[in-house]
Amino acid sequence: MQVEPIVREVAERFGLSLHAWERIVRSEGDPVLVLRLDDRSGASWFLKEVQHHSRRQGMDSLFAQLATVSVQRSRLLLPVAHGSGRFVLSWEERSFLLFPWVDLTTPIDGHVPHDALIEAVKELHESMADLALPSMPGRTYEGWLRVGVDGVASRLGDTAPLVRPFRAFLDDRLAHIVGPEVNIHGDVHRHNLAVDPQGKLVILDFDLARPGPAVQDFVGATGIYTTLHEGRIRLEEPRLEKLLGQLQSSSTKIEARDARMLLCRTWIGPLRGPGFPEDEARRLLLSLWRFVGE
Repeated sequence: MQVEPIVREVAERFGLSLHAWERIVRSEGDPVLVLRLDDRSGASWFLKEVQHHSRRQGMDSLFAQLATVSVQRSRLLLPVAHGSGRFVLSWEERSFLLFPWVDLTTPIDGHVPHDALIEAVKELHESMADLALPSMPGRTYEGWLRVGVDGVASRLGDTAPLVRPFRAFLDDRLAHIVGPEVNIHGDVHRHNLAVDPQGKLVILDFDLARPGPAVQDFVGATGIYTTLHEGRIRLEEPRLEKLLGQLQSSSTKIEARDARMLLCRTWIGPLRGPGFPEDEARRLLLSLWRFVGE
């Protein structure tokens, strides 16, 4: 892909006098274009390709509304506009957003207390309550829950021990768990939360903000602290019990067993990766099931 024409277009649209740019590789084989742009004034910028290109038509309205949100417990990293209410820059069949450059620490594991994360999510939901965010067909919470179990089934086989019980548990409890919809971030996870040089929690990547169940953001936030050690995931009971208490005390008002299942969904994710040994996947699945069943 020719990068220079995009850089020239960005400079013209946003009125920048760029003298240097570099491509940022987030992971090997990642097709999403991410650039750091340096302006002659000394300012730097972060150009990010929109992964959900099909949503680009509603993003100008989305970010214009989010720009009115006021929060104290965190900082929302939002794109800058290049015209009257225009945030998205379209280039052929691709779309981009421009952000001011901020030195961030991410992922935030260990940098932000659990309580602060829960309170930040609560405040975010309250601050977005009156926004008219568009719904997003195909991005349902039910699908998010099931894809974890489906991923395990594809690796271990649908007849593997506990795969079917997990699915049955989902079918039985799903409608009860999801709860009422509010405006949510929609993609809270360990790489979309960061800390700035002043120690402030920064929330990134609002491309999927939409009406949805509040519990999804809470689970995404608490799931940040999955403990990875030499390719293994450890279930630390004291930490999990604290997370359960936080989820139950939140506005979601979900029951203990449901909260356990929702937390398990965040631990199921790594099982889908090809590098996760099958014997370890089976062991973890058994641990999760025991945890849910208590």
